[in-house]
Amino acid sequence: MDVTTSRGNVTKTIAEVVEEFKIDPSDNEDGYWTRYTCKHCGEKTHCSDSVCPDCFDYILAKAGSTQLSQFRSMQEKIGIPNIYRDVSLSRFTPTPGQKQALEHARQMGRKGYSGPGLALYGPTGTGKTYLAALANRFLWNGDSVIWLDGNDLRRRINQSWKEKPEDRPLGQNIENEIATYKLIVLEDFTPGESPPEFMTSSTIALLNAIWNQGDSIFCLSSNHTLAQLGKLVMPNIENDEKNGFISRVKSLANGFAIAGKDMRTKRET
Repeated sequence: MDVTTSRGNVTKTIAEVVEEFKIDPSDNEDGYWTRYTCKHCGEKTHCSDSVCPDCFDYILAKAGSTQLSQFRSMQEKIGIPNIYRDVSLSRFTPTPGQKQALEHARQMGRKGYSGPGLALYGPTGTGKTYLAALANRFLWNGDSVIWLDGNDLRRRINQSWKEKPEDRPLGQNIENEIATYKLIVLEDFTPGESPPEFMTSSTIALLNAIWNQGDSIFCLSSNHTLAQLGKLVMPNIENDEKNGFISRVKSLANGFAIAGKDMRTKRET
């Protein structure tokens, strides 16, 4: 089969692209475009325009129709909301309350990053979800991403508990399934009041599974502080230092309190 890629009015076969860019086919180790060096910042990338996801505006403007279509399909499949599908950390101007979090987010978006994730706490509208540009960058680099909001997580846990153990593959459960992704984004996490015991145990089991996976990166955003989340998830534990949810989130992600004016109001004016 003759596979082609389009850029503007030019359509080329994969073989022609390989020849033009002097690509070593053996370097295409994971089925995406082989690695290039970004001509803007020097980072390694899979992008055939030789620009990395840190230069996201340029990528979206110059990407071939086939490549961009595949990328959009991946975004839709994992559930990234439409409003965030073109979000770019490279054109995000942080408020004073966002600068440290943004710098950490940029480090996480580098290909091959291995380190703590990102936990963002703050009022509605202060730009926490905007940092979900991370999901776009991981997707473009060829990594697996799962995007869940609080309702998605509760629905999946509920469904998992309704299934009979004998109907599941051996050793498979919702926690281990989610933990296999490279980037796990838990957006707008707001536990319900007095959650049932199975919801609490499954939430803790998920965090433990991510920790045990070793190379997964966890991102969390919430309108609550970590202490408040700990009390909602594990209401019977009064001492924060003994709260398993709090301690596990701290071990998985660097936490940042995001402050500032409501960005949504600013966009509307």
